[in-house]
Amino acid sequence: MTQLTHDRGFCTLNEQAGALRQYAANPAQRIRTGFESLDLLIEGPAPGEVCTIIGRSYSGKSLVATQIMAHNPDKGAIFFSLEMPYRQALMRLYSQWADIPANTVRDQIKQNKIGPLLDELGAALPRQIIVDRSGLNTGDMVKYIERYEDWYEQKPDFILIDYLERVAGVKAQADGWQGVEAQADMIKDLAKGLDIPIFLFHQTNRTEPAHTPPTDKSARGGGFTEADFVIGMWQPASDPDLSIHERQAMWNLVRMTVLKNRYSGEQNMPWRPLEFERTDSLRFKDLATEQTKIETYADYEAAQKAAQEQLGERVDEQTSIDEVLE
Repeated sequence: MTQLTHDRGFCTLNEQAGALRQYAANPAQRIRTGFESLDLLIEGPAPGEVCTIIGRSYSGKSLVATQIMAHNPDKGAIFFSLEMPYRQALMRLYSQWADIPANTVRDQIKQNKIGPLLDELGAALPRQIIVDRSGLNTGDMVKYIERYEDWYEQKPDFILIDYLERVAGVKAQADGWQGVEAQADMIKDLAKGLDIPIFLFHQTNRTEPAHTPPTDKSARGGGFTEADFVIGMWQPASDPDLSIHERQAMWNLVRMTVLKNRYSGEQNMPWRPLEFERTDSLRFKDLATEQTKIETYADYEAAQKAAQEQLGERVDEQTSIDEVLE
């Protein structure tokens, strides 16, 4: 939001045009997610914008949050982890950043044999912090942002909030979806008021099947109207109609769809989802861009088709192996 001039309470078009020129001169206008095909579509939120990522519980939303942090090591960030303790978030971030299997990290901690790379994490991400205090409202978050600015002498470049339903506040005391909508409205005010990009994570209704793509209805009453971007994510391997062979082949597959995009208007359809594979180190590997140079969304669609054919071959291969073993 353009800084208000004097006490008049508004900005002139000339002042706003000057602010736009200043923004255009910024080489890092938007915060990229690190999901290459997703960034081709949305390019990430700019200051004052909210990117809402929705999905069922255990769909991988928190891992998306830590991957965004790991992908932006030179940027300042506050991760408001309102449900997950900082140790869990830090272990995931460490695994992704260092590209160490999550099981190895857990074993190192059990045996008190944590590798030396952990000591380098803070130096590699020098202006990123995790706040795991529960029951925070947006006023509390503003105070943390002010303390952050006092300590680092600059605002954080972006904020992550995991997740929407855990945000407290007087405005959010209404029942059901009205309370959640009030929370989303306050967070949009926070982004615009402080001129900071916000990644907001939202858990969809538990009645929705975990293996089906979220729709715009999934985010209604959960910040769809307020958000500048809405990304739905799901894990198709949870489909009860899949065979055991198909589940094994697709176990680490995560799909995303862009449900709202105020920046360019481009969206992919649920029947042509963005596809990623979760690795042992909890990173998300873009299946379409892994071995192909991608510069436009058209390039992505062509690569995606090849990746889907490759996934089908993996399912067939797994089925053949299991049939031989049987």
